[in-house]
Amino acid sequence: ERLVQYHPLAGVPSDTVVRLVGCKDPPRRQVLNTMVQTKERWEQERQSLKESEMSERRAAFLQSVIKGHEDWRQEQKERRDLVKKVCKEIGNRVRAKEREQLRHIEKAKRARLQALKSDNIAEYRKHIQESKNERMKTVVSRMDDYMQKLGANIGNA
Repeated sequence: ERLVQYHPLAGVPSDTVVRLVGCKDPPRRQVLNTMVQTKERWEQERQSLKESEMSERRAAFLQSVIKGHEDWRQEQKERRDLVKKVCKEIGNRVRAKEREQLRHIEKAKRARLQALKSDNIAEYRKHIQESKNERMKTVVSRMDDYMQKLGANIGNA
């Protein structure tokens, strides 16, 4: 009876066990075989439990690696977008400054031409001196020299 209690068929009526085993007192070898089989089954269950735990841990690790990668990619995308935005803003400011400079140059040109049209030579010379166009300054200075020489020649004649 004691052996039946520890047997994998515990809880099964003893007359059924006797019929299955074939005798009232199972031999020692059968008991040992049953114990070995039970131990092997426990070892197998423990091993499968260990393997499933390892696979779960591996899956959790891989999942955390994948999530970390996704977070990194999202951060890189945000950085790229920020850099694009800053570059666009810089480009807009540069273009605005260029437009402002062009407006200033055009305004100076119009003022210079207006002074020339109205025969205001002093104002025209002032605009020429303010402009940074060396060629224009050279032409005007040579023209002045020529006019002075012409005036001197006319006065001497």
